[in-house]
Amino acid sequence: LFTGSTLRGFGSYLLPFLLALVSRAILFANWLQSPLRYYGTIRGLDMVKLLRFGREFAAGKSPFSIYKCVLAAALALGGGEFYPEVVIALQMLLGIVTTLLVVRVCRQLSPNRILAATAGCLSALYAPALLYESLHLRESVFLCVATLSLSLVLTCREHDFRGRWALLAGTAAFMPPLVRFSGLLWTILVGAWVVGHILFGNRTAAEPCPFCGSIVRKRVGKALVTGLVYALGILLLAAPVSVYNYARCNQILPVRTNLGYALEVGRQATPDSLDQPAECVEEKSKVTSAAGNKTGIFTQAVSYGRKFLAIFRAFEITNNVNYYFVRNLLFPLPYMIGPLLLLPLASLGLLLIGGQANMRRRYAPVFLYLLSFIVPMCVFVPLGRYRLILLPALALAASYPLVCLPAALRQPEKRRLKLLLPVTAYLLLLTWAIPRDVPVRDEDFLVLGLALEHQPVTGISQIEACYRNARQLR
Repeated sequence: LFTGSTLRGFGSYLLPFLLALVSRAILFANWLQSPLRYYGTIRGLDMVKLLRFGREFAAGKSPFSIYKCVLAAALALGGGEFYPEVVIALQMLLGIVTTLLVVRVCRQLSPNRILAATAGCLSALYAPALLYESLHLRESVFLCVATLSLSLVLTCREHDFRGRWALLAGTAAFMPPLVRFSGLLWTILVGAWVVGHILFGNRTAAEPCPFCGSIVRKRVGKALVTGLVYALGILLLAAPVSVYNYARCNQILPVRTNLGYALEVGRQATPDSLDQPAECVEEKSKVTSAAGNKTGIFTQAVSYGRKFLAIFRAFEITNNVNYYFVRNLLFPLPYMIGPLLLLPLASLGLLLIGGQANMRRRYAPVFLYLLSFIVPMCVFVPLGRYRLILLPALALAASYPLVCLPAALRQPEKRRLKLLLPVTAYLLLLTWAIPRDVPVRDEDFLVLGLALEHQPVTGISQIEACYRNARQLR
């Protein structure tokens, strides 16, 4: 049962698993003594609303969501009461699962065990991922579900989407939208890719391009059947969710659509204004909607371009929580891997992988994954917590230059010259990605002060200092 290759394959999971387990054990122990423990009680943060949805779902009064299932499980474990420790512990366990899934995805794409272990270590120690596992937000669950979906889709590709594997691909691809609506594009694009894989993939001399011979009927027929089976896989998951939603909340759709709100807010939001409350951005959008069409189209194009670039910059755009403010409150976040290390390496890795035809074909699902979740962020707002969903692809891409470029140093002298281009590209990307300013907002101190009021051991002077700092920044 356990051959040498099996044990060697298990070794690529061991180090990332241990790093994920130990880092989260230390983080949880410090979280128990941190004011972040009480952030879920502060009005105005999304955490309060999400916890309320969890209670309503447990009572059968809210539509289905995978994150609500996690909250309902925490409620059941707490005997009908919400204990923040239980929710955070569940999210950290899912963070460990996500680390193992990242290793699994990398092993499915490459036989290089060191590459897989490196990607897993980057994922295990990524500070923003650890932060959002410590807050009552959907990010950690969304990330775990999306990574599982990617791994299952890759497994189905290994079996050429035959029969039940196309069914599983449809079910797997429909999992992310059940956490957040923005995952729906992943479901659609995976379906298009599955059909395209049947039509254009694995062409041989005996079986030419579908536009070049009589084999077109066979290929189109197979693609049609596979597409229908894929849609049936989606239906197997969507149908029971729709029945539940209709029975409990009179809502027929399996996912809650908020496309109108996203388009309205995202139309005017730019990376410079994303720290404003969503209501302010929406109001600004309504006021400026009377501008001319030509100016509006040009402004939106520039805005979408700036949002796309912001996704690859090593800066966490703040919203509910300021990453740069909060990480200093929770050990060991200041010593973990941050965006400044991951993002430039990932950008370089994507360029290196995209520049090789065989690598592009192999990593096609990863690029599809990136496209699926980058587009909604460009349409809406690329907040730091939204960008976390890209971690599997970014960790895979960042591990490529870390492992493959040092290996190239062992090559003959002429081939070493080829290192100059990627090294130069990395230095340029690093220079561009470095944030020029790390803002601290008045609401950061205000929220901290409110959280400290709930902490039993906090002195009055600490709370007053927070409110005083908030007043000075206002």
